[in-house]
Amino acid sequence: MDIQPYTGNSNQQFTLTPTSGGYYRITPGNATGSCVEVKGNSTTNSALVQIYTYSGTHGQQWKFVSE
Repeated sequence: MDIQPYTGNSNQQFTLTPTSGGYYRITPGNATGSCVEVKGNSTTNSALVQIYTYSGTHGQQWKFVSE
């Protein structure tokens, strides 16, 4: 993913959908059958993040916490 200035286009809008256990699916506005996932379900720092077809794998489940 590239970080670009905000323009309001659907490719910069995302929907958060609850899945289970407090996790969410992040769906891009311009690719509703897809989601944001961590490539290869990696748990290491600097792991790649990509848009991919949603299948419900662990790398496609996101949890938001405050510390």
